[in-house]
Amino acid sequence: MEAEIAKTTPDSEKPKSQQSWAGSDRSRRLRPLISHFILEGFTGAGKSHLARALGKQACRRGSKTLYVRMPDMLTYRSEKMDAGWPEEKILGKYAAHKVLIMDERLIDKPAKEQMHFLLEVTERCCDNSSTICCPQYGIENWHRRMGGGARAEPVSDHIAHNAACIEVGNVSMREHAASKKS
Repeated sequence: MEAEIAKTTPDSEKPKSQQSWAGSDRSRRLRPLISHFILEGFTGAGKSHLARALGKQACRRGSKTLYVRMPDMLTYRSEKMDAGWPEEKILGKYAAHKVLIMDERLIDKPAKEQMHFLLEVTERCCDNSSTICCPQYGIENWHRRMGGGARAEPVSDHIAHNAACIEVGNVSMREHAASKKS
């Protein structure tokens, strides 16, 4: 059986209304200059909700996206390392995505071996994909929360210095919604 080949007309030969977004000059001009985001705000302010909405939109546009809570990511790493998986394979899981959403970033202080893993994830993702971080602490506290030292600085710098910081708010939407019900 012979495979059918879809015939397509190049964008340049189509009317403007039928040209694909990805191939147009307009998409190259509008391509974002920033691909890393830090969503800051109080617990319950909506950081996770906004991050998931951005991730959902990235999926709709065809980007392979992963949402992960940092504590779950570090637990997954520990379990797989205990099972004999090479760290390279675990890192590949996270680096394979075009959009990586890390929620509850630094809610717990990472151990030394976890810091090495976070550095490697950061190195691989910062150059090749977009990251969306939802930290529990402000950027100014990241270095201290990671225990300081040689690994903490690049993990902080790669994300913080190349990211747009979005202040989600200082009102807990959970508390606000609860007060409206009563």
